[in-house]
Amino acid sequence: MTLWQKDELLAKDLKNRIFFDKEPFNQVIISERKIAHRYSVSRNTVRKALNTLLNENILYLSNHKYMLNPFNSDPIYRDLSGIPQSKKLIFTISNHKLIEANKILATQLNVSLGDKITLYEYFLSLPLEEFVPFEYNYLYIPGNFESKKIAETPLKQYCQHLHNSQITETQNVKLVSPSKKSQFYIQAPANKKVVKRTSTFDCDDTKFLLISEIIAKWATIFNPNQEIQKEVNAFVE
Repeated sequence: MTLWQKDELLAKDLKNRIFFDKEPFNQVIISERKIAHRYSVSRNTVRKALNTLLNENILYLSNHKYMLNPFNSDPIYRDLSGIPQSKKLIFTISNHKLIEANKILATQLNVSLGDKITLYEYFLSLPLEEFVPFEYNYLYIPGNFESKKIAETPLKQYCQHLHNSQITETQNVKLVSPSKKSQFYIQAPANKKVVKRTSTFDCDDTKFLLISEIIAKWATIFNPNQEIQKEVNAFVE
């Protein structure tokens, strides 16, 4: 029979709270004392447990605060820049088809009304003890583009198709109620907001569009407004 140390049990419980509890986990831990009081253990035990999560890359330490690690950077940014993901994310394509550009898409992609556009819908999951889906994406690409590599997202493959040329992004971020697809594919609770990121990318004369719905605690948001920051940082321990 395996005998668990207190710090190992605490680390295991914290991981369960982070990944599997329905309520959002704090993105910032500033008080070891509060955790020690909550679990009736010493602060040394808390430090050992948090150190386990640091070693597993679940948390990182910044200015004496333990921060929930969004896996070192935004997965979208890593795909755009060709940087390998710091964790092997699982992506699943849920829809792929050719559509015709309506007025809105024609304007966003700088194509003519009725032009062919490739649509990929796919979601990302964390490969933990269970798959934890966290991001649903709609990728719109002008013309007919075929994603061929099963180990790389359509976004990453399209950026490679563009020879990783300089890509600029115009981004809009807001909180929205999850779509039916996000509720189904990434299990986003209907009564909680998700982060909706709409990014128009420009590479030379080519534009493409990515719309993402992200579970708030996994979103990497740069300079968010107070409302988004409050939602993403759910609560502080």
